[in-house]
This record gives sequence, structure tokens and C-alpha cells, in this order.
Amino acid sequence: MFERTIKKAYRGIALSYYAEGTYDQAKAYLELALKNKELSSLNRDLNAYLAECEMYLGDYEKSLKTWNALIDDLGGKRRVMAHIILEEPSYKQ
Repeated sequence: MFERTIKKAYRGIALSYYAEGTYDQAKAYLELALKNKELSSLNRDLNAYLAECEMYLGDYEKSLKTWNALIDDLGGKRRVMAHIILEEPSYKQ
């Protein structure tokens, strides 16, 4: 029970940092939440935010790997997301 509460708290802190554009801090708390094995139902959401943070921080290769793992988990096609990440000018700063 305590571990579930911690995972939710890490997620909440991460999303607060994400909302204010402090992506390095958001990423750190997302990674902490993902290390927690409880509430695995939150992991897709956490990984999507993690991939976004990695993109905004300029780590496109890591972001692509995170998106691909998430897409694989959802049973989708990787090629579309690779195009978005590598070609979308809004992510390039």
C-alpha cells in the first residue's frame, strides 16, 4: 500500500514539473516512479511523459527508444513515431 502511494506521489511531482517546463526534474521523478514495481497500470502513462521529457531535453535517441518500447507494448507500428520525433520541427530547438 505504501509503495503505491509513493508511486502516485512521484507521478504527481513529475507532472507538476512537466507542466512548468522543468523537464529534467520531471524526468527524474518519472524514472523514480517507474522503478517502483507497484501499480504497473501507470507505467504506460509514465513512459509517455518520460519520452516527451527526453524529447524536450534534446535526447532524441533515448526518446525514440522510450516511444518504441511504449508502442511495442501497445502493439503498434514504430515507423510513424520515428517520423514524428525525427521530422517534427517543434521538438527541435
